[in-house]
Amino acid sequence: MSWWTLRKLSSADPSERLEAVRGLGGDLTPAKIAALENCLGDGYFLVQLAALDRLWSGRRLRPELARQLLADSTDEVRLRALSVVTELRDPGAVGALLALVVSVADDTRNRPEDVALKDGALRALDAIQPGWREGADGARLMEALWAKFDSRQNTEVLKMISRVRPDWTTLPGAAGAVRALAAVVGDGATATSWERGALRSLARALPHEVIGALADDDWRVRGGVLAVLKGECHAAQAGALVAALGRPRSAQAAFGLLRRLLTLSARPIEPEHLRAITSLGPLQALTFADEEDHQWDQGKIGERETPITLDPAPLRELAAAALAGTAGSPSPPTDRTS
Repeated sequence: MSWWTLRKLSSADPSERLEAVRGLGGDLTPAKIAALENCLGDGYFLVQLAALDRLWSGRRLRPELARQLLADSTDEVRLRALSVVTELRDPGAVGALLALVVSVADDTRNRPEDVALKDGALRALDAIQPGWREGADGARLMEALWAKFDSRQNTEVLKMISRVRPDWTTLPGAAGAVRALAAVVGDGATATSWERGALRSLARALPHEVIGALADDDWRVRGGVLAVLKGECHAAQAGALVAALGRPRSAQAAFGLLRRLLTLSARPIEPEHLRAITSLGPLQALTFADEEDHQWDQGKIGERETPITLDPAPLRELAAAALAGTAGSPSPPTDRTS
């Protein structure tokens, strides 16, 4: 290399360093390769990109250098490094890719480059190691993602978990996601269709855990669960709803959902649950003055609770009719304040 190029490469001006890298044309001699590899650690991302492209196009890029860029670079450089390791099909990059997935999993900015990093990391893993999701690497990644979710309670991490394992609601740890999802859905301001759909999936897979959250101290959690169940309640959830009748915080919501289920469900409810309903006595419940009031916090919820007694007669009639195989019509509920 010429003295002029060497001087430019060591310049404090990033534009001069970039000009020098772009000027390293022709055959890549050992001296040029060494200079370009050194530029991969430059503080200016355009210099890094130019050096990476030059080494890659000249087929002189060492795979371990591309892996390092995945771990410690700007988003622009990591995106380019992702495309490189994907084309290389470098098995040694799996560890760096798994770490990248974990590091970007809770990014809530959703800029195009953030989305591209998440997509690119999973795409690279699929290209390098087909079937990795069901293997040891997939299990290791899921463990790290669940640990990150437990510490952050960020639903963005759940989205990544669901992308790695679409059957995530059936896996250990899924129950821990109920409260975080319900709180987001119940708050309403930031809820997306993904959060609502994920909570519906959990309600199908883990009815006792989701319906049990109707008794949560946080009005957002109760509201989120109730909103999802009002839109989609299944006969398979009847047992969990019957159990919820025994908890004062969830009794009123479970009462309404069961009445609706007994009236509208196209699928038969299990006889054991129907028999349990027919033997119900008066139900002690707490009614909440205004679940839509977003100003009161958990410390004030107790001031808004009013004890009531619910008459289970309408549920007993519907359950008895269902057991007898006849169509019953619901009687209006009668609530008696105690």
